[in-house]
Amino acid sequence: MKIILINPPVYGENWHITSCSGGRWPSISPGPIAKKPLETQKDYYYAVFPFPLAFTSAILKEQGNKTKVLDCIALNLSYKEMYERIKEFNPDKVILESCAVSFEQDLKILENLHDFYNYKVCIVGSIVRAKLSEIKQLKWLECVEGNYISSFHKTDEGGEHSLPAPDRDDSV
Repeated sequence: MKIILINPPVYGENWHITSCSGGRWPSISPGPIAKKPLETQKDYYYAVFPFPLAFTSAILKEQGNKTKVLDCIALNLSYKEMYERIKEFNPDKVILESCAVSFEQDLKILENLHDFYNYKVCIVGSIVRAKLSEIKQLKWLECVEGNYISSFHKTDEGGEHSLPAPDRDDSV
């Protein structure tokens, strides 16, 4: 199965998220995101490596899946660019990491991916538990409860995790 794991871009009217992956408290910066080369933004732009997505990608690869991690925040992608890259990979499933600040936008992204491209879609992240009753109402959405790394990775007989090294491709 081809699976893409995404850390989507998130914009508000006068703010944007500069880190979300694996973060309970995303970093929010004032002002609209500038579409400038990232090297010119280095004084105020910080992108956290998406460890949860990278571990999940490595686990899914061990299970025989073809995966890609797309960190739209680190790559400074627009929504249009994100959709183009997802479409180019042509996955069977899209896994999106969400947080409280981006939850509503993330659901809209997943709904678009499902409705327009007929992808199977899944939302993961710490916000999932808090919004579980709402999420379960969405028939088009596959959802993962709890810690999504352990949802994809089973423990050994002693209950221990033996996680593979985080996956790192050209997008992270």
